[in-house]
Amino acid sequence: MEILELAIQHDLLHTLSPPQMVDVSDRFNSNRSTSDAIAGNAINDGEVTQANVQSASDIKERDVVGAEETKPQTFRLFDLPDELWVRIGKMVVDDAPGVATPLESMSDALLHDRSARIKGTRPILPQTITYTPRMIAENFPGCFPTPPAITQATSLLRRELLVYFFQTKINLIFDWHDIAGSFPILVWLRFVDPNMLRAIQGVSIIGLVKYPEPTVDHVTVLGMKDAYYVDALEAHLDSKNLFNNGGTWTDYVRSNLSLDFKTPGKTGRMEFELGDKIEYDAARGIREYKQMVVFK
Repeated sequence: MEILELAIQHDLLHTLSPPQMVDVSDRFNSNRSTSDAIAGNAINDGEVTQANVQSASDIKERDVVGAEETKPQTFRLFDLPDELWVRIGKMVVDDAPGVATPLESMSDALLHDRSARIKGTRPILPQTITYTPRMIAENFPGCFPTPPAITQATSLLRRELLVYFFQTKINLIFDWHDIAGSFPILVWLRFVDPNMLRAIQGVSIIGLVKYPEPTVDHVTVLGMKDAYYVDALEAHLDSKNLFNNGGTWTDYVRSNLSLDFKTPGKTGRMEFELGDKIEYDAARGIREYKQMVVFK
């Protein structure tokens, strides 16, 4: 009975006890923490979104740059470096025809009418002073071609390739067999720019050293053609007052190259030296020499 009463009293005390006070500041702090957490999550979400946008922008920019890099570029020949242009130009010059004495006598082109020689009439040689480069080109087709067009493309190529052309593409011979053929060579040389003239390395003289003394069988000893060439050379040297003084074909060429000259668009004197003579046996009883002409 006492136990039952104590239990009832305990329940009554618990029921009648005042409610516990809740700390408002704790609740406020709890709410603020929750708000801060929510705000922090929102900021983090914004940063992630911004990062995603920036990443997408970077990818797009890279795609644009990549597209520009893969886009075919317009190629222009003049964008090539100068060194490559010079190499290309030299290849063109190498393949171009040069200025050269033909295998056949150059005088065959100069003396147009061969029938005149067959009939024994003496054709009139044109005066050197009246010749021009265009006339030479017309009368001697293929012998005196102009340099390739690429040599005039730019000032650099003109400077580099013209020198190369005159160094490597000139092969002219003052041959004692072909006295008339010396005229166009002289004219062409007189019209070459002095700066380019000094670059020429391919002009030479082939002269006569000695031959058998003339006899009744002169033609038989030398042969018809060689006898004719010897007689023509002697007559030509005699007309220039060179033969009796022991003059040679080189003396004739030297005197013509050294002459002051006046032609349309060109006036001056060619300065040159002669290289050493190289002698050799050319034909039956005939000994020749070869000598280089070096312009200064």
